[in-house]
Amino acid sequence: MALSVGVVIMLVVVAGLAAGYLAASLLLLRHPHLLHRKETERRRRFPQCVHISHRGGAGEAYENTMVCIKNYEKPLHDIN
Repeated sequence: MALSVGVVIMLVVVAGLAAGYLAASLLLLRHPHLLHRKETERRRRFPQCVHISHRGGAGEAYENTMVCIKNYEKPLHDIN
């Protein structure tokens, strides 16, 4: 029984994808640091990141927006 050209091409493509998946899986299994870095490396790359949330004054501006934070920065308030 002879296989048509389309079936042969499909089998080659599926075999290539399976081989690529297997190779990538084995590589990442042996070297997980390629995807997952240690926490200290992340801190070194982004040392300036700060999370600021402000929920006060919801009646004056939308919560957690720059307008709300700038409204809070007026001299009547103290940000620490």
